[in-house]
Amino acid sequence: MDVYQCSAVELRQSLEMVEEFQKIRLGFIPIPYLDEEHRQELIEQMQDIIAKMTSEATE
Repeated sequence: MDVYQCSAVELRQSLEMVEEFQKIRLGFIPIPYLDEEHRQELIEQMQDIIAKMTSEATE
């Protein structure tokens, strides 16, 4: 299996997310992804988790 190497843009976007998580002291685990499809799956999972956290915080 070849190792997926992200583009400079993808790497910058990932680092920006990390900076935002740091600002609000949100714990996270960096997870490498296998390909673009896997990346999108992980992004969707992250969005679901953040939506759940937001919903619980406003209750």
